[in-house]
Amino acid sequence: LDAFNMMGFLIAGLLLPIFSRMFKEKEPMKSFFTQALMLVIALSASVAISCFFFRQEIMDLLYTNATPYWGELLAFLLPTFIFTSGTYVAGTYLTASGDLAKLNKLLVIGVVLNFSLNLIFIPKYQAIGAAGSTLLTQAIMFLLQLEFCRRILIGSFDWKSIFSVVVFSVIGLLICYFLTTYSSLPWVFNLALSVVGVLFTALILRIIHPNFLKSLINRET
Repeated sequence: LDAFNMMGFLIAGLLLPIFSRMFKEKEPMKSFFTQALMLVIALSASVAISCFFFRQEIMDLLYTNATPYWGELLAFLLPTFIFTSGTYVAGTYLTASGDLAKLNKLLVIGVVLNFSLNLIFIPKYQAIGAAGSTLLTQAIMFLLQLEFCRRILIGSFDWKSIFSVVVFSVIGLLICYFLTTYSSLPWVFNLALSVVGVLFTALILRIIHPNFLKSLINRET
């Protein structure tokens, strides 16, 4: 997850100077922000959904003494990757706007929330409780940052994009379920096919715009 997490971090590094320039020149930003957020969500969700269905195989590959409990831990951590990737875009947008006070308040809220959830869940659920606390914290922080972006910077959400993400998630789950249930190929091939299939779904639904990444690089240069 740390390796995949660098993907969102690198995209955020590209976005910060672009957002800053767009704020300075007062360019319309809603469409660009939406496409950047959809790109990060599609990439992270493709990895998370696919790995979720092969979580035990992945843990067995990485650790010689892995147990089914370790696979369940990974199941809680994978959705966290999606929310964390989303905060890279929303947080970068708020940083570029110069509204660091709100980001600092959200940071304090996140620390207090995560600490409180750990106190509640870890004594009873142990490692699963810690993973669940992280998932809840990251989800809430992402939604709060997104709400700040909507209220202060963007205006109304693009409901068409939100609906596309829901459809994309359902189709991605079905693709992975089909491969894990009916495919006789080795699990590594099924995992690769799952990632490709989910990414292809994102392209078909135009969650990933083929020219956006090129536009992103061109804006940076």
